Amino acid sequence: MKAKNILSYMNEGCAWLGSVLFISVTLICFLQVVLRYFMNSAQEWPEEASRFLFIYIAYLGTAYGVYTKKHLKVDMVYLLLNQKWQKRLDIISQIITLGFMLLVVWKGCEMLEIVIESEEEALTLPISLWLVWLAIPLSFLVSAVYCVFDITASLRSGKEEK
Repeated sequence: MKAKNILSYMNEGCAWLGSVLFISVTLICFLQVVLRYFMNSAQEWPEEASRFLFIYIAYLGTAYGVYTKKHLKVDMVYLLLNQKWQKRLDIISQIITLGFMLLVVWKGCEMLEIVIESEEEALTLPISLWLVWLAIPLSFLVSAVYCVFDITASLRSGKEEK
């Protein structure tokens, strides 16, 4: 399977999962409004469930931003450089970004291990909190994979020009 196919499947999976989670948050919040204002019966679990789902939406958005290269960057110096130096700076910034992503995966896994050992559960939902903490290393791992493919593509395009 080619790299573009893998990236395409990963991106479609992230987009699909993010969409499902967003729809779920919307439905859960709507349910809470209906229960509270029309049935006069507020529940505790919808607030916690929507918060946990929103965490996953935010971290999936991080991975999507890396894939589409829409993440925050300062391009003042970048725009002053010629195309050759812009490509070099792209590769350097991608390597730095990859390093950061891998650092977050590593530290996120350490935090995940602590949460798993504590066996802490959510207050109103019958789930372990490690499932919520899993969002951090998982999304940054996906982002790191995107960075690796991006670096590889940049290096290949640089070789083709020579």
